[in-house]
Amino acid sequence: MANEFDDAADWLQDEIDYDVEELAMNCLGEFVRLSPVDEGRFRNNWIVTVDKETNRIRDEVVSDPVKLGRAVIKRAIKSGNPLDYIMIQNNLGYAAVIDDGLYPSPPEKGSYIKGEGFVKLSQGGYSRQAPNGVTTPGIKAALEQSKGR
Repeated sequence: MANEFDDAADWLQDEIDYDVEELAMNCLGEFVRLSPVDEGRFRNNWIVTVDKETNRIRDEVVSDPVKLGRAVIKRAIKSGNPLDYIMIQNNLGYAAVIDDGLYPSPPEKGSYIKGEGFVKLSQGGYSRQAPNGVTTPGIKAALEQSKGR
């Protein structure tokens, strides 16, 4: 009887670990997808850590922050060590402004986009690309994705 209980407990823990991993990866994917892009720096500064926070900022534009973040999560899960939390953060000074749906320092002429010239990416101080912010709609979308599995 005890062995059956242990097997059931192990199965349940595996399911929970999978759900947490899946939700974290879905959140990261949504945060990146919903991130407004001017130069790409904000979108590329979503950083994933496990059981710790970081104040790190990426100066370079990486090719795929989702791929990097997923690798961090998978490596932590594979280690077999119990996880307390998965942290997904963006440490740029203006990240909180964007996450509130605003646009940091709206330029008068707009942002220069190759082939289009100057384009205003904000209206009345609010981002046209992410007027509802990033994390709240990202979490909602990630939860919906996880429900569908």
